Amino acid sequence: MITLDEKYKNGFLKEYTHWYLVISFRQHTPGSFIILAKREFERFSEINSEEYSELMVVMKEMEGALAKT
Repeated sequence: MITLDEKYKNGFLKEYTHWYLVISFRQHTPGSFIILAKREFERFSEINSEEYSELMVVMKEMEGALAKT
């Protein structure tokens, strides 16, 4: 399992089973965030169905939060 690097700890928003959600320290556009996987993989196609399902939850939650702003 991957732990958060020091540069991301200050922007930590939420931890999920398979993902970390952090605010981007470079705000190219307001509300920029990064979804970090808790395990290493070389290709996005290597994520399993459980990780994919949770990623959809993370994305929907963030879309909902950003729509309220």
